[in-house]
Amino acid sequence: MNIGRLSAGLAGVRRVNATREYRRMWLVEEERALDWLERTNGAAWR
Repeated sequence: MNIGRLSAGLAGVRRVNATREYRRMWLVEEERALDWLERTNGAAWR
């Protein structure tokens, strides 16, 4: 069992999880921004 390889694998998994978290946060923010745009544009067009 190679400890170095194991820890490197764990670090890789952690990085992927962090990226996934970041992407989810970004998507939520984008959704919120689009929602806000829709509301403001809707108010402007009405």
